[in-house]
Amino acid sequence: MCIFNGRDYVFCDDSWQFLTYFSLWYRYGFDPLRMRNRVTKVLDHFERIYEIQQKEEVAFEQVSDLLAAMNPLLLNLTKIQYAELLETEFGLSRRFVEELAQAVTLVNYGQTVAIPSFVGMVSFAGSGAELWSVAGGNKQLPIHLAQFANARLLLNSKVDAITYLGEHRFQVDYVRLDTESDELKDHSEEYDYVIVATPMTSGSHIRFGNFTRREDLLKGIFEHYSMHQTVATFVRGSPLPSYAGKAILSCDIDNKEGGSFFTSFSPLTPVNVSEQQQQAGQATKDNNNNNNNNDDPSAASGNATGVFKLFSNNQLKTHDLYSFFDVIEEVREVIWHAYPEYGPNTVKQPFPPFKIRSGIYYLNAIEWAASAIEMSLIGGKNVALLVCHELKLCNSKRAIVDEVSSGKRKLSEDDFPPKNKRWKEQQEL
Repeated sequence: MCIFNGRDYVFCDDSWQFLTYFSLWYRYGFDPLRMRNRVTKVLDHFERIYEIQQKEEVAFEQVSDLLAAMNPLLLNLTKIQYAELLETEFGLSRRFVEELAQAVTLVNYGQTVAIPSFVGMVSFAGSGAELWSVAGGNKQLPIHLAQFANARLLLNSKVDAITYLGEHRFQVDYVRLDTESDELKDHSEEYDYVIVATPMTSGSHIRFGNFTRREDLLKGIFEHYSMHQTVATFVRGSPLPSYAGKAILSCDIDNKEGGSFFTSFSPLTPVNVSEQQQQAGQATKDNNNNNNNNDDPSAASGNATGVFKLFSNNQLKTHDLYSFFDVIEEVREVIWHAYPEYGPNTVKQPFPPFKIRSGIYYLNAIEWAASAIEMSLIGGKNVALLVCHELKLCNSKRAIVDEVSSGKRKLSEDDFPPKNKRWKEQQEL
């Protein structure tokens, strides 16, 4: 793995772990170790949520209350910019912040260290070596959850409006693709409870109706937020010798050192390739060989064909791709709004609520604190508990939640007994 500043490699790891540690120390001193210790302490606080949700079944109507229940420190981290926290509060060097820390935020969120500190800490927590991936992609999680729940899925549908009908009933209007006529048709259904599990932003198409004053309040909150565009480009081909076998993280997209057009470049393994795709790839390669008098650049350089992944904030042009590759056999591009836009002003914005009104909930509210699969799972569990409490199927902690959400009470040690005696010791980083 190498870190690229748009002009030079400022750091590269080594197959010898000792040399990697030495290179880190030589360039950044003890900053990586100090940062890892800080992140570990934040994770200690973060893990409180599992006891709160699993054992105590406590739910929260506001994102800020959920973070404060883990530890007030985590809520405070949402109110300060990441770069300011690292340099001013933690005393880390600017070189470390602008190179290593920013490379991590760019690869995870496509954004610089101007993001809120809690987002940055979540990002750095996912940069260690002890990481796991899901075989077949992360999409396997919702697929298997839906199968396990035995839910009725209305796929190929787009929700247009949610209207409150009174007496705890909601009408959901949506359009759905008719598989027989291949046409979009209007549908409406009524529900007792509605959970919105998609980001609500200034460009959202879902309308809320008959919510009285809440409609204006919700519109005012959602208009402050937008999603960040990420472009994932997958290339099947032979890389240039200088990039063969390397994973590269950019630490500069602001042109301070020349700038780079990508946020990360890496080999993609494992890859499932169908027999038809293999034949198509071989045909392309044979054609290239014929056009070049059987002089295959990848063979000459000794670089085997593989699949590689580039992340960027904008679509890549052909000449951008050929700055990485000798031979390109196939290119696939996915443009998606992967996570919120965490601009410098995000630290001043209120979080959207989990509870829009009795009976309707917003799961993705937690993404504005930080976006990650684990955060979504926690948000989903919290919303499920809110419904559980409203149906009076969960335990008696609901009274505490109501008092906290209304501002009548603050959480204390007595409300959430610690797992060990280090509770007071962990109140400070």
